[in-house]
Amino acid sequence: MSVFSEVTDDHVLTRRGGGAFLARLQRNLNELLAHLPPGADVATLDVAAGELDAEIAFEKEFAADFSQRLATLDAAADPAVLAATMAGAREIVAAYFARRQAVLPLYRHGTMLVDRATTVALRLAGRWLAESGVGPPPPSWCWMTLGAAGRGEASLTGEYDALLIYAAEAGDDASSVVGFAGRAVKILEQAGFASRRGVTPTSQLWRADADEWWKRLRSAAGEGGDAFELLVRLADLRFMAGDPALAEQMVARVRTILADHQAEFFAMARRTAMMPGGFDFFGRLKVGRVGEQRGLFNLSAAGLEPLVANVRLLAVHHGVSATGTMARIQELLQRGKIDVELAGRLLETCHLFGRSVGNWQAGGCGGRGGDVLVNPEELSTVDERDLKSAVEAVGNLQKIIYSSIASQG
Repeated sequence: MSVFSEVTDDHVLTRRGGGAFLARLQRNLNELLAHLPPGADVATLDVAAGELDAEIAFEKEFAADFSQRLATLDAAADPAVLAATMAGAREIVAAYFARRQAVLPLYRHGTMLVDRATTVALRLAGRWLAESGVGPPPPSWCWMTLGAAGRGEASLTGEYDALLIYAAEAGDDASSVVGFAGRAVKILEQAGFASRRGVTPTSQLWRADADEWWKRLRSAAGEGGDAFELLVRLADLRFMAGDPALAEQMVARVRTILADHQAEFFAMARRTAMMPGGFDFFGRLKVGRVGEQRGLFNLSAAGLEPLVANVRLLAVHHGVSATGTMARIQELLQRGKIDVELAGRLLETCHLFGRSVGNWQAGGCGGRGGDVLVNPEELSTVDERDLKSAVEAVGNLQKIIYSSIASQG
């Protein structure tokens, strides 16, 4: 039912998920009613209606509670209130996910919390600058997120990567720039949002004026290798607050750089398409051999990360503007760059991986280096089959990347 509750009218899984669910429901209901004694049919339907009413009531109660918490976040007057409210909001989102096992609502709610927290943190940081006598924030600035937050796939971990762009006249050494970035990041960290990889505006590497960012982009393109890989990741950038013109300029420049450096892009595609697969020589899920990962399948390294990276590459190559992984798959399908079967499998893979990640995080394991680990021996036959099918779908996507993009380099 979780797939049915997540889809929209134009979603490829509507036919495969929602339509199949309704048909199965009608068929099962008809079979049940056909074998009931006289007079029991209405009572049975009443019970079914009662169950549906309870589900509707649950949805309404959650929506009202979540909306109230968002309003409280918007009105937060200090970092302590923001942190406390955010903790409570995460709890009800985790409870909703535990009941529904629905990935898109998890991403939607998680991203809404990220957006609200960012807006409040920047507001409080600006107020702190004024009250401390440091001065106002830069006259023109832009705060952008990347990674999961940039793709609109924030969940329960609080993983948060961001960068800052500002007007050249402010100067990076200006106390207002350093203070604004530092205070905002500190408030966000108090609220549970931080970058594991150090992608934060408190570092000079992730804050600069627009002209300096342009120099950095060109430099990364020329270096190739890891620097170019980081450049490709900037395709996930999403505007959060400040001057939207600076955000549009940054996105346009990233696209221009990638389009102008096809040789480096093809080399990057080749490396991504050749990321290690999730199966061993015998077709079993590849598990760790030593240390804490011994006997465990690393879903992050062998599944989720290759999926996100390869979909991103295909999207960049074909000029897809969407930043979310599922939205990119949808647009690639609509443009005829992938067929319906592969799109369906990839979307189902997104849901399966997303549920695994959500359950891992909800279980309090999100802090273990960020990797999601699965014990194949604890999986049911059906769960193992589904996981293998998902990993296979990622492998098929890598083959497409290699044959259609990487081979051009």
